[in-house]
Amino acid sequence: MAKKNKNPIDNKEDIKAVEKTQKDKPLDKPAKEEASLFEIGRLCIKTSGEEKGRECVIADILGKNFVMIDGNVKRRKCNIMHLRPTSNLLGIKKNASTSEVKAIMQKEGIKIREKIKMKDKFSKKTGKVKGEEGKKDKSAKPLTKLLTKSKN
Repeated sequence: MAKKNKNPIDNKEDIKAVEKTQKDKPLDKPAKEEASLFEIGRLCIKTSGEEKGRECVIADILGKNFVMIDGNVKRRKCNIMHLRPTSNLLGIKKNASTSEVKAIMQKEGIKIREKIKMKDKFSKKTGKVKGEEGKKDKSAKPLTKLLTKSKN
């Protein structure tokens, strides 16, 4: 006959002994809160979305995974998985305004990206860039002149 593996906790006495030892063990203390990479004033780079590659600063912490960002991006809530923190820490207050954040970024030597409004950039009538409508490229020769020269 095959021998059955005896479970070490088959009888009630063994179960009580195990429960007693588990009660006597001290509970694991939660780890000390580590300094987070994502703190207010941390300069980060966006890693995804339409603003990928732009610099931003953490203006507020909204929870475990989300922060409020501002700077060379639109002020918005952002997942920390979409940010790459840098070693730079700027001295801003919690919920600092956009103008305050940009002023501090400029003071630190970070180039500020200027907004270009679409209505200023394009003409509604032609759909082309303003200022380029009336200009002709003088270096470009008409196609008919080029064809007639090649025949001669």
